[in-house]
Amino acid sequence: MPNKLIKTTATWVATLAAVAGVVAASRWREPRFSSDALVANVATDLDVQRETVEFSTDFDEATRRAALENKPLLLFFMAQNCPHSRAMLDETFSNEEIARLSRKFVCVEIDVNAENGERLCEEFGVNVSPTIQFATSRGVLLQRLTRNQPASLLERQMEAALTSVAWRAARIEEGASSTFVR
Repeated sequence: MPNKLIKTTATWVATLAAVAGVVAASRWREPRFSSDALVANVATDLDVQRETVEFSTDFDEATRRAALENKPLLLFFMAQNCPHSRAMLDETFSNEEIARLSRKFVCVEIDVNAENGERLCEEFGVNVSPTIQFATSRGVLLQRLTRNQPASLLERQMEAALTSVAWRAARIEEGASSTFVR
């Protein structure tokens, strides 16, 4: 009799395990949330949270704002049809650290093919696209970068421009303003 009970119990356990396996397998094939939808939701959430550089396209307004807010200028000379300019907009300027640092600048996007862009290219001596020109809020030219630049290099140049602006401001307070103001 004990053998019969053991066999019956073993049969029940095996049957329950098989049923549980079938149920688990059927649920696995039909998940309540599809993984594709989950990935799409995560990607959408990341896109919503992703910061990018905010550019002004009005140079005159941006220079007034830079003077008013005492922020340096980041001038991005670009061409709409230039793949290197597009790559910088899509990749470099969408970098999280670049976006964070850009809040310390007044950023201006200048289309070199536009009428105003041609004038500004001549004024700033820009002859290649893309070019990034840093300037103080008073218009003193600082560093310049040409061609498509990776975010790591642009980040270092942005920090250097901020340091240069701070140094110049300290020198102006010391009375050396005539040396730097144009």
